[in-house]
Amino acid sequence: MKRRMIFSTAMLALTLIALWPFKETRVSAGVETEKTTPSVVRVTPPAPVFDDARRLAELAARRKQVADTIGPASILVLFSTEPRVYTNDVDYQFRQENNLYYLTNLKQKGATLVLLPGNPQMPELLFLPRRNPAAETWTGHMYSPQEAARASGIKEIWEAGEFAPFIAGLRNHEAYQPKPNNILMSARAATERATAGDGAGDRSRGVNGGFDKLFNAAAKNEAQIYMLQVGTEGESREYRREQRFAADWAKNAGGFTFKSLFPLFAQMRVKKSPMELEILQHAIDISIEAHERAWAISASAKWEYEVDSEVARVFKLRNADNWGYPDIVGCGANATTLHYQESQAPCNESRQARRHSL
Repeated sequence: MKRRMIFSTAMLALTLIALWPFKETRVSAGVETEKTTPSVVRVTPPAPVFDDARRLAELAARRKQVADTIGPASILVLFSTEPRVYTNDVDYQFRQENNLYYLTNLKQKGATLVLLPGNPQMPELLFLPRRNPAAETWTGHMYSPQEAARASGIKEIWEAGEFAPFIAGLRNHEAYQPKPNNILMSARAATERATAGDGAGDRSRGVNGGFDKLFNAAAKNEAQIYMLQVGTEGESREYRREQRFAADWAKNAGGFTFKSLFPLFAQMRVKKSPMELEILQHAIDISIEAHERAWAISASAKWEYEVDSEVARVFKLRNADNWGYPDIVGCGANATTLHYQESQAPCNESRQARRHSL
Protein backbone atom coordinates (compact mmCIF):
# COMPACT_ATOMS: atom_id res chain seq x y z
CA MET A 1 0.00 0.00 0.00
CA LYS A 2 1.34 3.39 -0.90
CA ARG A 3 1.91 5.87 1.86
CA ARG A 4 1.20 9.50 1.13
CA MET A 5 2.96 12.24 3.05
CA ILE A 6 2.61 16.00 3.00
CA PHE A 7 5.60 18.08 3.96
CA SER A 8 5.67 21.79 4.58
CA THR A 9 8.49 23.92 5.91
CA ALA A 10 8.44 24.46 9.64
CA MET A 11 7.82 28.19 9.37
CA LEU A 12 5.70 28.60 6.26
CA ALA A 13 4.59 32.09 7.11
CA LEU A 14 7.68 33.67 8.48
CA THR A 15 6.22 35.96 5.97
CA LEU A 16 7.13 39.46 5.00
CA ILE A 17 5.03 40.33 8.03
CA ALA A 18 8.22 39.32 9.83
CA LEU A 19 10.29 41.33 7.38
CA TRP A 20 7.69 44.09 7.32
CA PRO A 21 7.23 44.12 11.05
CA PHE A 22 5.14 47.23 11.41
CA LYS A 23 2.57 46.81 8.68
CA GLU A 24 -0.93 47.31 10.01
CA THR A 25 -2.81 44.20 8.93
CA ARG A 26 -6.54 43.64 8.81
CA VAL A 27 -8.40 40.39 8.30
CA SER A 28 -12.00 41.53 8.29
CA ALA A 29 -12.52 40.82 4.59
CA GLY A 30 -12.60 37.21 3.49
CA VAL A 31 -12.61 35.69 6.98
CA GLU A 32 -14.41 32.40 6.90
CA THR A 33 -17.31 31.66 9.23
CA GLU A 34 -17.39 28.82 11.74
CA LYS A 35 -19.69 26.89 9.40
CA THR A 36 -17.14 26.87 6.59
CA THR A 37 -14.04 26.28 8.73
CA PRO A 38 -13.10 22.62 9.35
CA SER A 39 -13.04 21.73 13.05
CA VAL A 40 -9.34 20.76 12.90
CA VAL A 41 -8.34 24.28 11.83
CA ARG A 42 -7.27 26.90 14.33
CA VAL A 43 -8.11 30.23 12.72
CA THR A 44 -5.36 32.87 12.96
CA PRO A 45 -6.07 35.53 15.60
CA PRO A 46 -6.09 39.18 14.48
CA ALA A 47 -2.71 40.64 13.58
CA PRO A 48 -0.92 42.81 16.13
CA VAL A 49 -1.24 46.54 15.55
CA PHE A 50 1.39 49.03 16.70
CA ASP A 51 1.05 52.77 16.92
CA ASP A 52 3.64 55.01 15.26
CA ALA A 53 5.31 55.99 18.51
CA ARG A 54 6.12 52.39 19.43
CA ARG A 55 7.03 51.43 15.88
CA LEU A 56 9.45 54.33 15.39
CA ALA A 57 10.97 53.83 18.83
CA GLU A 58 11.77 50.24 17.86
CA LEU A 59 13.53 51.33 14.68
CA ALA A 60 15.41 54.12 16.45
CA ALA A 61 16.60 51.68 19.13
CA ARG A 62 17.97 49.33 16.47
CA ARG A 63 19.86 52.13 14.74
CA LYS A 64 21.20 53.36 18.07
CA GLN A 65 22.44 49.89 18.96
CA VAL A 66 24.27 49.69 15.64
CA ALA A 67 25.73 53.19 16.05
CA ASP A 68 26.89 52.50 19.61
CA THR A 69 28.54 49.27 18.50
CA ILE A 70 30.48 50.61 15.51
CA GLY A 71 31.52 53.78 17.36
CA PRO A 72 32.26 57.42 16.43
CA ALA A 73 35.26 56.61 14.24
CA SER A 74 33.08 54.64 11.82
CA ILE A 75 30.35 55.04 9.25
CA LEU A 76 27.74 52.55 8.07
CA VAL A 77 26.54 52.27 4.48
CA LEU A 78 23.56 50.09 3.54
CA PHE A 79 22.23 49.84 -0.01
CA SER A 80 18.77 48.71 -0.99
CA THR A 81 18.25 45.62 -3.09
CA GLU A 82 18.87 46.06 -6.80
CA PRO A 83 15.79 45.22 -8.90
CA ARG A 84 16.01 42.20 -11.17
CA VAL A 85 14.30 42.11 -14.56
CA TYR A 86 12.18 39.17 -15.63
CA THR A 87 12.02 38.33 -19.37
CA ASN A 88 13.41 41.74 -20.29
CA ASP A 89 10.02 43.25 -19.56
CA VAL A 90 8.98 43.50 -15.93
CA ASP A 91 10.83 43.36 -12.62
CA TYR A 92 10.65 40.45 -10.25
CA GLN A 93 8.65 41.27 -7.14
CA PHE A 94 10.85 43.61 -5.13
CA ARG A 95 12.03 42.48 -1.72
CA GLN A 96 14.08 44.92 0.28
CA GLU A 97 17.52 43.97 1.58
CA ASN A 98 16.79 42.46 4.98
CA ASN A 99 19.14 44.58 7.06
CA LEU A 100 18.23 47.91 5.47
CA TYR A 101 14.61 47.02 6.09
CA TYR A 102 15.44 46.03 9.67
CA LEU A 103 16.72 49.56 10.36
CA THR A 104 14.35 51.66 8.24
CA ASN A 105 11.11 49.79 7.38
CA LEU A 106 11.53 51.09 3.82
CA LYS A 107 10.52 48.87 0.91
CA GLN A 108 11.61 51.01 -2.03
CA LYS A 109 14.51 50.50 -4.41
CA GLY A 110 17.24 53.10 -4.73
CA ALA A 111 17.44 53.93 -1.00
CA THR A 112 20.77 54.16 0.81
CA LEU A 113 21.23 54.53 4.56
CA VAL A 114 24.31 56.13 6.10
CA LEU A 115 24.90 56.18 9.86
CA LEU A 116 27.47 58.62 11.25
CA PRO A 117 27.74 57.92 15.00
CA GLY A 118 30.49 60.50 15.54
CA ASN A 119 28.59 63.36 13.92
CA PRO A 120 26.25 65.06 16.41
CA GLN A 121 24.87 67.36 13.69
CA MET A 122 23.86 64.57 11.32
CA PRO A 123 24.01 61.09 12.91
CA GLU A 124 21.85 59.45 10.22
CA LEU A 125 21.25 60.25 6.59
CA LEU A 126 18.95 58.69 4.02
CA PHE A 127 19.47 59.02 0.27
CA LEU A 128 16.27 58.57 -1.70
CA PRO A 129 15.29 58.93 -5.37
CA ARG A 130 13.21 61.97 -6.15
CA ARG A 131 9.62 61.14 -7.04
CA ASN A 132 8.81 61.03 -10.73
CA PRO A 133 5.04 61.05 -11.41
CA ALA A 134 5.50 59.97 -15.03
CA ALA A 135 7.62 56.98 -14.04
CA GLU A 136 5.19 56.03 -11.28
CA THR A 137 2.59 55.33 -13.95
CA TRP A 138 4.71 52.28 -14.79
CA THR A 139 6.60 51.47 -11.60
CA GLY A 140 4.02 52.33 -8.96
CA HIS A 141 4.08 54.73 -6.07
CA MET A 142 7.42 56.00 -4.75
CA TYR A 143 8.00 57.47 -1.32
CA SER A 144 7.79 61.18 -0.84
CA PRO A 145 10.33 62.48 1.71
CA GLN A 146 7.52 62.86 4.21
CA GLU A 147 6.36 59.27 3.70
CA ALA A 148 9.90 57.94 4.06
CA ALA A 149 10.34 59.93 7.26
CA ARG A 150 7.04 58.63 8.67
CA ALA A 151 8.03 55.04 7.88
CA SER A 152 11.63 55.20 9.11
CA GLY A 153 11.85 58.05 11.59
CA ILE A 154 14.85 59.47 9.71
CA LYS A 155 14.55 63.22 9.21
CA GLU A 156 17.63 63.97 7.11
CA ILE A 157 16.90 62.91 3.52
CA TRP A 158 18.92 63.85 0.43
CA GLU A 159 18.31 63.10 -3.22
CA ALA A 160 19.96 59.82 -4.25
CA GLY A 161 22.29 61.51 -6.75
CA GLU A 162 24.07 63.26 -3.89
CA PHE A 163 25.44 60.01 -2.50
CA ALA A 164 28.47 59.85 -4.81
CA PRO A 165 29.77 63.38 -4.09
CA PHE A 166 29.03 62.92 -0.39
CA ILE A 167 31.18 59.78 -0.32
CA ALA A 168 33.89 61.46 -2.39
CA GLY A 169 34.03 64.19 0.24
CA LEU A 170 34.42 61.68 3.07
CA ARG A 171 37.21 59.92 1.23
CA ASN A 172 39.06 63.25 0.96
CA HIS A 173 38.26 64.17 4.58
CA GLU A 174 35.99 67.01 3.50
CA ALA A 175 32.40 67.57 4.54
CA TYR A 176 29.97 67.93 1.68
CA GLN A 177 26.83 70.03 1.46
CA PRO A 178 24.42 69.24 -1.38
CA LYS A 179 22.56 71.75 -3.47
CA PRO A 180 19.64 73.16 -1.49
CA ASN A 181 17.01 71.71 -3.83
CA ASN A 182 18.53 68.24 -3.32
CA ILE A 183 17.94 68.36 0.41
CA LEU A 184 14.52 66.69 0.36
CA MET A 185 14.05 66.97 4.12
CA SER A 186 16.17 68.17 7.02
CA ALA A 187 15.61 68.49 10.75
CA ARG A 188 18.69 70.69 11.04
CA ALA A 189 18.22 74.43 11.22
CA ALA A 190 19.13 76.41 8.10
CA THR A 191 21.94 78.16 9.98
CA GLU A 192 23.40 74.81 11.03
CA ARG A 193 23.29 73.52 7.46
CA ALA A 194 25.02 76.65 6.25
CA THR A 195 28.01 76.02 8.52
CA ALA A 196 28.49 72.60 6.94
CA GLY A 197 29.26 73.98 3.49
CA ASP A 198 28.60 76.71 0.96
CA GLY A 199 25.24 75.27 -0.13
CA ALA A 200 26.27 75.04 -3.77
CA GLY A 201 26.82 71.32 -3.96
CA ASP A 202 30.50 71.62 -3.04
CA ARG A 203 32.74 70.34 -0.32
CA SER A 204 33.04 72.76 2.56
CA ARG A 205 35.98 75.07 2.84
CA GLY A 206 37.68 74.62 6.21
CA VAL A 207 34.53 73.44 8.01
CA ASN A 208 34.11 69.79 8.98
CA GLY A 209 30.37 69.92 9.64
CA GLY A 210 30.49 67.53 12.61
CA PHE A 211 32.89 65.06 10.96
CA ASP A 212 35.89 65.90 13.17
CA LYS A 213 35.98 62.57 15.02
CA LEU A 214 35.69 60.59 11.80
CA PHE A 215 38.29 62.64 9.91
CA ASN A 216 40.72 62.63 12.84
CA ALA A 217 40.47 58.83 12.97
CA ALA A 218 40.99 58.61 9.20
CA ALA A 219 44.11 60.77 9.49
CA LYS A 220 45.50 58.08 11.82
CA ASN A 221 44.33 55.24 9.53
CA GLU A 222 41.83 54.21 12.21
CA ALA A 223 38.49 55.02 10.55
CA GLN A 224 36.16 52.20 9.53
CA ILE A 225 33.40 51.66 7.00
CA TYR A 226 30.81 49.07 7.97
CA MET A 227 28.99 47.36 5.11
CA LEU A 228 27.49 44.01 4.16
CA GLN A 229 30.88 42.78 3.07
CA VAL A 230 31.13 39.63 1.01
CA GLY A 231 34.00 37.75 -0.59
CA THR A 232 35.91 39.15 -3.56
CA GLU A 233 36.10 35.90 -5.50
CA GLY A 234 33.46 36.18 -8.19
CA GLU A 235 30.67 38.72 -8.38
CA SER A 236 27.86 38.40 -5.87
CA ARG A 237 24.41 38.61 -7.40
CA GLU A 238 22.87 39.92 -4.19
CA TYR A 239 25.67 42.19 -2.96
CA ARG A 240 27.24 43.29 -6.21
CA ARG A 241 27.00 46.99 -5.43
CA GLU A 242 28.74 46.50 -2.10
CA GLN A 243 31.58 44.64 -3.81
CA ARG A 244 32.04 47.37 -6.38
CA PHE A 245 31.89 50.12 -3.76
CA ALA A 246 34.58 48.44 -1.64
CA ALA A 247 36.80 47.73 -4.66
CA ASP A 248 36.60 51.33 -5.82
CA TRP A 249 37.29 52.70 -2.35
CA ALA A 250 40.37 50.46 -1.97
CA LYS A 251 42.05 52.39 -4.80
CA ASN A 252 42.33 55.34 -2.42
CA ALA A 253 41.51 54.13 1.07
CA GLY A 254 42.03 57.51 2.73
CA GLY A 255 42.61 56.02 6.19
CA PHE A 256 39.47 53.85 6.14
CA THR A 257 39.27 50.07 6.46
CA PHE A 258 36.22 47.92 5.78
CA LYS A 259 34.34 45.87 8.35
CA SER A 260 31.50 43.44 7.78
CA LEU A 261 28.07 44.11 9.30
CA PHE A 262 26.89 40.52 9.09
CA PRO A 263 28.18 39.48 12.56
CA LEU A 264 26.62 42.55 14.17
CA PHE A 265 23.18 41.99 12.66
CA ALA A 266 23.32 38.29 13.48
CA GLN A 267 24.00 39.08 17.12
CA MET A 268 21.24 41.69 17.27
CA ARG A 269 18.68 39.19 16.02
CA VAL A 270 19.54 36.62 18.70
CA LYS A 271 17.44 38.48 21.27
CA LYS A 272 13.96 39.49 20.11
CA SER A 273 12.15 42.54 21.39
CA PRO A 274 8.57 42.24 22.70
CA MET A 275 7.34 43.70 19.41
CA GLU A 276 9.28 41.17 17.37
CA LEU A 277 7.89 38.34 19.48
CA GLU A 278 4.34 39.50 18.76
CA ILE A 279 5.08 39.56 15.03
CA LEU A 280 6.74 36.15 15.11
CA GLN A 281 3.78 34.68 16.96
CA HIS A 282 1.44 36.02 14.30
CA ALA A 283 3.60 34.49 11.56
CA ILE A 284 3.52 31.18 13.42
CA ASP A 285 -0.26 31.39 13.76
CA ILE A 286 -0.61 31.87 10.00
CA SER A 287 1.74 28.94 9.41
CA ILE A 288 -0.29 26.69 11.68
CA GLU A 289 -3.55 27.58 9.97
CA ALA A 290 -2.01 26.99 6.54
CA HIS A 291 -0.75 23.56 7.63
CA GLU A 292 -4.08 22.57 9.10
CA ARG A 293 -6.07 23.69 6.07
CA ALA A 294 -3.65 21.78 3.86
CA TRP A 295 -4.27 18.67 5.95
CA ALA A 296 -8.03 19.16 5.70
CA ILE A 297 -8.07 19.51 1.92
CA SER A 298 -5.60 16.67 1.29
CA ALA A 299 -8.29 14.06 1.87
CA SER A 300 -10.08 15.11 -1.30
CA ALA A 301 -7.25 16.62 -3.36
CA LYS A 302 -6.42 14.94 -6.65
CA TRP A 303 -3.21 16.88 -7.32
CA GLU A 304 -0.36 18.23 -5.22
CA TYR A 305 -0.95 21.75 -6.51
CA GLU A 306 -4.45 21.73 -4.99
CA VAL A 307 -2.93 21.36 -1.54
CA ASP A 308 -0.20 23.84 -2.39
CA SER A 309 -2.79 26.42 -3.47
CA GLU A 310 -4.56 26.17 -0.11
CA VAL A 311 -1.36 27.21 1.66
CA ALA A 312 -1.00 30.22 -0.64
CA ARG A 313 -4.65 31.09 -0.15
CA VAL A 314 -4.27 31.24 3.63
CA PHE A 315 -1.28 33.54 3.34
CA LYS A 316 -3.27 35.96 1.19
CA LEU A 317 -6.38 35.58 3.33
CA ARG A 318 -4.39 36.64 6.41
CA ASN A 319 -2.71 39.52 4.55
CA ALA A 320 0.79 38.06 4.73
CA ASP A 321 3.01 39.55 2.05
CA ASN A 322 5.21 36.52 1.47
CA TRP A 323 6.61 33.32 2.90
CA GLY A 324 9.81 32.96 4.87
CA TYR A 325 10.51 29.63 3.15
CA PRO A 326 8.50 28.06 0.32
CA ASP A 327 6.13 25.29 1.26
CA ILE A 328 6.75 21.71 0.12
CA VAL A 329 3.86 19.45 -0.86
CA GLY A 330 4.81 15.93 -1.93
CA CYS A 331 2.75 12.83 -2.63
CA GLY A 332 4.10 9.31 -2.71
CA ALA A 333 7.75 9.15 -3.72
CA ASN A 334 7.94 12.96 -3.90
CA ALA A 335 7.54 13.06 -0.13
CA THR A 336 11.06 11.69 0.22
CA THR A 337 12.65 14.65 -1.61
CA LEU A 338 13.72 17.27 0.93
CA HIS A 339 13.33 20.27 -1.36
CA TYR A 340 10.68 19.08 -3.76
CA GLN A 341 8.87 22.13 -5.16
CA GLU A 342 7.10 21.21 -8.39
CA SER A 343 3.73 20.25 -6.85
CA GLN A 344 2.59 18.74 -10.15
CA ALA A 345 2.12 15.07 -9.35
CA PRO A 346 -1.25 13.36 -8.86
CA CYS A 347 -2.44 12.23 -5.45
CA ASN A 348 -3.97 8.97 -6.59
CA GLU A 349 -3.75 6.72 -3.52
CA SER A 350 -6.81 5.22 -1.93
CA ARG A 351 -8.74 7.11 0.76
CA GLN A 352 -7.53 4.56 3.31
CA ALA A 353 -3.91 5.27 2.39
CA ARG A 354 -4.57 8.96 2.74
CA ARG A 355 -5.93 8.46 6.27
CA HIS A 356 -2.91 6.41 7.28
CA SER A 357 -0.51 9.04 6.04
CA LEU A 358 -1.92 12.10 7.82
